[in-house]
Amino acid sequence: MIDFLTTAKMLTILPFALSAILVGAMALRTVLVKIRTGQNPNYLKASDDVMGFCAKMYSVSFIVMVLFLIGRLIDPSLDILVGPILLLASKPMIAFSGIILGLVGVMLCLWAMIVISKNWRIGIPESAENDDEIALVTSGPFSVSRNPFFLGVQLLFLGIFLMAPSAITLAVSLLIFCTVNVQVREEEAYLVKKIGPDYETYFSKVRRWI
Repeated sequence: MIDFLTTAKMLTILPFALSAILVGAMALRTVLVKIRTGQNPNYLKASDDVMGFCAKMYSVSFIVMVLFLIGRLIDPSLDILVGPILLLASKPMIAFSGIILGLVGVMLCLWAMIVISKNWRIGIPESAENDDEIALVTSGPFSVSRNPFFLGVQLLFLGIFLMAPSAITLAVSLLIFCTVNVQVREEEAYLVKKIGPDYETYFSKVRRWI
């Protein structure tokens, strides 16, 4: 009984904790880059183009997921009300896999943010003049994945889904997956134009994900 209660409590707390770590790290990196460069690295705006659509989807995804995870902290029985996927929730190895994926996802995000340093960007600037200092980063996790941060985000949300399998976590995870895959293609097309041959060489040698 103690082991069951301990595991249940961990599966309630850990998804929220991992999400909070990621959001906090993103906010901190954004502030540090703004202080260092004098520019706001967050270019995702609620405009009427593809990146604007991505911005809206991210907002919806994170708000819904965070509110749901907070709700679970307050009342764990909330899982029962949001369409639990019992086939997955009843298998301990599924939850364990979710824990591993969530931890790996957050660590990968943090590693990518540390390595990319002042070149951290979210989205695409409206004008090239606003992004003169961007540089190609190919070290650390970027040596095996062109988008290690977004890979980490997808692993985190997949992990949360496996730790708390429900209709809500499934829907949000799928929305994040689709949005990320749209955004990275837009950003890579921009980087080809911005950086040129160096990025084209990098593009040909390193996979989008892994």
